[in-house]
Amino acid sequence: MSDSDRNLGTVCLVFFSLQSQRLIAIVCDTTKHKGGVCLATSIQELMQYAGVGRASVYRVLTGSGLVGEAARSRVMKAVEELGKPALRRRIRASARVAIWVPGIGELIGRAHHASLFRALEAECRACGLTIEVINAAIPEHPAKAVELVRRAKVCGVMVMSFYSEEHLAALSAEWPVVLFFACAQCKRLTTVAPDDFAAGFLATRHLIEQGHARIAAVIGSGRKPEGFSERFAGGYALALAEGGIPFRPALVLRDSANLGPFTDDGPLPPAFEEIMRLKPRPTALVGRGETIAVLVRGLNNAGISVPGQIAVVGYGSRGGVPWPAPDLSWVDYPVRDMAEAGLDAIAARGTACRSVTIPVRLVPGKCQG
Repeated sequence: MSDSDRNLGTVCLVFFSLQSQRLIAIVCDTTKHKGGVCLATSIQELMQYAGVGRASVYRVLTGSGLVGEAARSRVMKAVEELGKPALRRRIRASARVAIWVPGIGELIGRAHHASLFRALEAECRACGLTIEVINAAIPEHPAKAVELVRRAKVCGVMVMSFYSEEHLAALSAEWPVVLFFACAQCKRLTTVAPDDFAAGFLATRHLIEQGHARIAAVIGSGRKPEGFSERFAGGYALALAEGGIPFRPALVLRDSANLGPFTDDGPLPPAFEEIMRLKPRPTALVGRGETIAVLVRGLNNAGISVPGQIAVVGYGSRGGVPWPAPDLSWVDYPVRDMAEAGLDAIAARGTACRSVTIPVRLVPGKCQG
């Protein structure tokens, strides 16, 4: 067979990968080099590029079922484009992802940030990507933020503790942007956050089931509906209502310093003094894991046993918090799923901007209080 006989154009082979448990499309561009050039493309990537559903992609690739002509054309274009070496070279040339954290203390001192960063590092290594950390305060003008990211030469931007909608809108006009741990109003970016509302609900309901009725929620001062504090407090309030327990505003301990960052020799959260002043004292606490861990240290030093006199349920990625007792209950979320969702959004190049909520789960401890 001559070389010209081998030039069949772009060919797509579909198989099921036992290792990744997903359909894989092998796109072969036989017109570029002798023997063809192959690129393993997931069905998810074809869906995102073509803007169609999984069923449409599968039907086009396998030749089974009815698909509209417009959808068929988009899928075939995706197959062709994802198979082009020029596109692959462009992806490889910009295989750098920026993570912008305003102030390195945010990353080191907040356990949920640190655990996510480690997960992102691991996922980026697995994908052959390089992380470019932007450790800078948010500049006054959005154009300066855009200029700073341009110098980093990246293919996408992921941000933590970065809530200026004006700046995020400017960045998302040029790059796919992922915002972690919050639900922003900017429509052009993807947000990825654990289900804080469900966490507040599960933690509080668990304590109610253990017989507690005077439960304090330790949160920050923020009152935006898209922020952690309001979402967590909403779940807390719902659990109380379902349990027939009156909502007591005095037991919602609000202060921005309650969320850290914390150090081993640093001051205790303001919630500690409030707990000591309350009469009668709460019998249980719920809040972020790093906050609860520091409060437990303070309570123990004050001669108050945990969980004997005060029960606690912490919330967050368990691997990121030096939890004072492994037998205490916890509400956990898979931080790796957050990292994967963020990188998926970057790979989609902003074509599928949405709000991604990571499910949480209660891990009951042996010591219930």
